[in-house]
Amino acid sequence: MRLSSRLKLAPLSQSLSGLVSGTAATVNGLDAKTIVDMLARSETLVRIPDVWHPPILTGAESLFWEQEVKDSARLELDWLLKCNLEELVASVRPMSAENCEQIARAILDRIGGPTFEYLLTRIVGTMVPRDGRGPPTSSDEYYFAIRDLFPQVPPENDVLGRLLCFAMRMCQLRIEKNPNLTAH
Repeated sequence: MRLSSRLKLAPLSQSLSGLVSGTAATVNGLDAKTIVDMLARSETLVRIPDVWHPPILTGAESLFWEQEVKDSARLELDWLLKCNLEELVASVRPMSAENCEQIARAILDRIGGPTFEYLLTRIVGTMVPRDGRGPPTSSDEYYFAIRDLFPQVPPENDVLGRLLCFAMRMCQLRIEKNPNLTAH
């Protein structure tokens, strides 16, 4: 069973169901491109100042620190791509929209494929059906909406389900936090 079939997208559907208007392909009067632009722009994020900063390092210490951070990020991505479903859900749930976006972009960099913005366009296009229905509640609909963008990924590989997990969580968090999207 594909990971996308096992992920539950109910919270995202609930976030979107109040936004979808009766007109075709709009959310509160906004078209899909406008929504993608709002979701992809960093200005839509609420910035929280960092509490912890790395120590001030010079010369070789700085290079070592940077390499250690890169290695740590690579190991985290490796783990997120291999962990079981329960571990994945437990890891994604507390993440910020920015963290989810960073991981989704890192997955795209690793597997190749379209730009992050084009991926979002597909996802939002699926969220806002042209026939006026509400957003799909089945993760399979989102999976099949992006599957053709990644012909190099074998169907039995669940990396696309994981990519969707991070991208959809980012969308959900930004839709919930962005008053400009829900105010129209």
